[in-house]
Amino acid sequence: MKSYIISTDDIKAASFTHNGQSPFLFTLKKDDFIIESLIKCAEALQLNGAALSGLGAIEDPVLGNFNAITAMHDPKVFAGLYELTSLNGNIVKRDGQYHVHLHVALSHTNDSDRATISGHLFESKIGLIGEINIFPYV
Repeated sequence: MKSYIISTDDIKAASFTHNGQSPFLFTLKKDDFIIESLIKCAEALQLNGAALSGLGAIEDPVLGNFNAITAMHDPKVFAGLYELTSLNGNIVKRDGQYHVHLHVALSHTNDSDRATISGHLFESKIGLIGEINIFPYV
């Protein structure tokens, strides 16, 4: 099986060489927005949907935890640079639009205790590099 690595710089070129059915590594560079970049990639490759897992470093993430009483997320900005120790989720196409659902575990790069935070990722930009494995639904 051929392995594919697609970066945010070559999404358009990849749409001509990747069949949209094989798993691939999607690399993001500093200041790329995660969710926006994933949607652009899915559009270019015409994915039906995909499972996602990743790691890297992100900056100023907006996370939310689900509040069972209000049945809503409570978004909060976490300022600073964080190691992205785990990213899991999916991207699906519904009513002609792509929707990204991600959960993350993060460790602040300046925290010597290595405390983690986690939650639903509303958005974040890449702080150094991001690597997301994309497993298309066929």
